[in-house]
Amino acid sequence: MDRWSKGRVVLLGDAAHCASPASGQGTGLALTGAYVLAAELARSGGDHTAAFARCEAHMRPGVERNQRMAEGFVKEMVVGSRWKTSLRMLMVRLLPKTPWKNLVAKKIRDEIQAAAHAVPLPDEPLPATDRSAPATGRSAPLPDRPTPLPDRPTPLPDQPLRTTAA
Repeated sequence: MDRWSKGRVVLLGDAAHCASPASGQGTGLALTGAYVLAAELARSGGDHTAAFARCEAHMRPGVERNQRMAEGFVKEMVVGSRWKTSLRMLMVRLLPKTPWKNLVAKKIRDEIQAAAHAVPLPDEPLPATDRSAPATGRSAPLPDRPTPLPDRPTPLPDQPLRTTAA
């Protein structure tokens, strides 16, 4: 999709990002996109066109990274022959018994976490609202910037992977 907005209409979440279920990032991108859009609208002083353009410029590189990651996962998940299916099943059975099982899990986890952090939150918190002002019928003010996620991925447990007997 070339643009996520036209006039006063903007697409958010799955409508804009088309996150694959294989990425596992649909909800995260939707929430991040809403937060970034709210920050840009607050920053733009009423110029929705500028806010929409800045939001898309901020979001698009991370969204595209998530889409590429999902394409790679789908290629790995869907095998095209009986021989490849048999090989995949053998690998799944043997992996828990190998000394490098945690390295494989770490590689997958690191890819997913990198994609999940591909869209940074805006540096500036949203402007504070005057809570003592009379109610105007509008929705509650947006919270300040949430606590950022850690820069480093959480370590894998030292316990070996467990499988159940088939």
